[in-house]
Amino acid sequence: MGDILTSTDEQALWSGLANRTQNAFRSVGGKLFLTSRKLSFVAHQFDTNFWGTNWSVEIHEIKAIGLQPIDLKDLFGGGLRKRLRVELADGSVEYFVVNQLDKVLVLLRQHIC
Repeated sequence: MGDILTSTDEQALWSGLANRTQNAFRSVGGKLFLTSRKLSFVAHQFDTNFWGTNWSVEIHEIKAIGLQPIDLKDLFGGGLRKRLRVELADGSVEYFVVNQLDKVLVLLRQHIC
């Protein structure tokens, strides 16, 4: 997790395997990281070879954390499962498939919302 930390006062709080929905037709495997400053997704090396991208946002830019219900319109983007929904201050929304979603929601809400 060392390369995720960008300042000396930033602390690692949690990490877990995740898939990030890049669009309705693409989900990228990787790892989701929560630090004292940001929430970041780092794509697996395999996926970065096929246009999978990393993502990161400062915690103060997160408006809400929630659960996105199953949505068959996002069939190939993880829509067959309930997903973590991250709403940002700019109005955009990011979706992640994570194991033990209920526990992850509780943990993230403790540190973010």
